Formats: sequence, C-alpha cells, structure tokens
Amino acid sequence: MGFWTWCILAGIGYNIGHWYYLWSKVRKLPCNGHTASLPEASVVLCTRNRAALLKAHLPTILHQQYDCFEVVVVDDGSTDETAQFLEALEEKYPHLVVLRMRSGGVGKKRALYEGIRKARHAWIVVTDDDCRPASPHWLRRMMECRSPCAGIVVGYSPMMPRPGLPNALFRWDTWLIALQYTAWTIAGKPYMAVGRNMAFEKQLFLKCFPRIQPNEPWGSDDLLIQCVSHHTRVSAVVHPESFVYTTPPDGLLHWWRRKLRHQRTAGAYHILHAIQLTAFTLSQWIVAIAPITALWSFDWQILALWLGRQVWMHAKLRRQLPKWREGALLKFWWWYEMCVAWMYIALALQLPTWFRTMP
Repeated sequence: MGFWTWCILAGIGYNIGHWYYLWSKVRKLPCNGHTASLPEASVVLCTRNRAALLKAHLPTILHQQYDCFEVVVVDDGSTDETAQFLEALEEKYPHLVVLRMRSGGVGKKRALYEGIRKARHAWIVVTDDDCRPASPHWLRRMMECRSPCAGIVVGYSPMMPRPGLPNALFRWDTWLIALQYTAWTIAGKPYMAVGRNMAFEKQLFLKCFPRIQPNEPWGSDDLLIQCVSHHTRVSAVVHPESFVYTTPPDGLLHWWRRKLRHQRTAGAYHILHAIQLTAFTLSQWIVAIAPITALWSFDWQILALWLGRQVWMHAKLRRQLPKWREGALLKFWWWYEMCVAWMYIALALQLPTWFRTMP
C-alpha cells in the first residue's frame, strides 16, 4: 500500500472519527429546561439604514411571550426612515427603548456596547436587524435552557430557505458551523458563537469588552466566548423554538466576503481549537477527492472506505437534520459537503494571516 493511499485512508478515518464525536455530543440535543424564576432580560440589536428589515423582523421580537423584558434598538446614525419608524413603535410598545447615536457608522461593536451599557436588565440577548425568531417563545427558550453556573448561552441561527443551490450551500455551511460549535460547547470546550442568537450576563460583557478588540468592527461574538470561557460555563441551546432565522446573502460573492471577514477573529482562537478546525477541514477535503483518486488509480480500498463513510453519514444526517429543522438539506448533501470542503481549503490559505493577528 503506497504512502498516499495511507494518507487518504487516514484522512477518511479521522473524518469519520470527528463526525462520530460531533454526533455523540448532539444526539440528544440537550436542553436543561429551567422554567422556574426566569430572569429579566434585555434584547439588544443594532441597525443602520435598514428600515425595511426592521419593519419585517422587529415586531416578531417585540411580541415575544416573556414576563419581563425590554428591546433596546441602537440606531447607529441612520439617514433613512429608520428613526421615524422607531418613533412610531416607541409610542405603541412601552418595552421598546431606542438609543440614537449621532456620530453614525461608528461600527457595530461600539454600538452594541452602548446598547448593552444602557440596558436595564442583568441578562442580555443579542440578535441582528435582519433576523426573525422562529417562534414567540424564542426568548423563553433561550433563558430556560441556560445551564446552572453558566453566564453565556449560545444558540442556532439558520439561514432562511430560498430556492436554488446557492441558498442550500449557505444553509449547509451555516448548519455545519453551528453543529461544530454546539458540540464543542457541550463538550466543555467552547470556541465561538454567532451574535445573531446568543445570551449572556451583562457584567461579563462589560468586563470582557476591553479584551474583544473594541476598535475592530467585527468579532464580538467569538472574542467574547474566548474571554468568558475561562471564567464561566457556556451553555448551548438547540431547540426549534430557540432558533433565529437570518436573511441569506445576496449571492456567492457576498457570502464569500462574509466568511473572509468572520475568519479575521480565528487568530484569537486557542491553538488546540485552531489545529482541530484545520484538521477537520483537511479531512473534509480528503473525503472530497477520495472517490476521484480511487477511480483514477483503481484503489478499491479507498473507494470501499469512502462508500462506507457515505452510507453511515446518510443514516446519521437523516436522523439529525430534521431535529435542526434542516431535513431538506439531506437531498444532494454530498454535493454541498464537497463544495464547502473545497471552499474551506481556500479559507485555510489565510491561516498565516490569522496567526499574525494573534495577540
């Protein structure tokens, strides 16, 4: 057996082992269900010149069925009809608080800080202006599923379904990222979250804010996890009513630029997390090229292991995807997986840049 055959077999074997570990952590989709004495909460979101999105999504947040909460909207210097729309809502909803920043365009991280600082309640739930909660019980589920001694809760924010293969690719990539950070959070090794659906104690954010690169406009979610994971437990929530759906990118180029921007904070990850994510990405790429290599070289050992992996993955995905409300992704899932694997290799080429940004 040649050297490259061993490498491909080892890569597929590692990939199977990694997926098995992920499935073992999320198979029960845990939720602790602390229904007693739910805390008062402040929902904080930032917006700038996106009145149409606010009109579509903000009412679903204001209509949450929760005993005591407020919604803090930070208007970061909008010049469209955002201010007029929010003024009309303030008269209708007493639990809506609008914070207007006159400077305009100071960056989401600074705007978010001001909104959290002005919030009245000890628990903060953050989302974006292009996001819609899956149910009127979103806020309750986020608070119910927090673990004892946990000061931060990470949730799932899937892409809204749209026709076409690009949207399926966006949704698969979003789900794969969420599966990984959820599984590692359940394992007690959190490394990231998404700022579209997460909750945390106000004091933790204010304590960590100087350490999350306040002058950079991105990365408040991942950097916050990196900071607080050393001081408190992080809880993961996977419940259909806790999901927050987000508007998909306009196209492949927009999605790619967003991914490159998000990777800017990867340099702050712990070295073990960086190695683990890189190894998984490499194994996904090996899985993508394995059948081509096997057919080209007539290596039936590689083809047999790859086919076995595909059958096993299909069975696992058929059971797990509906629990995440992503059952439609099962169709042609192998195509999405291979596309993502090749695109992740391009992202991995940015590793030298990531590590240069490490403090």
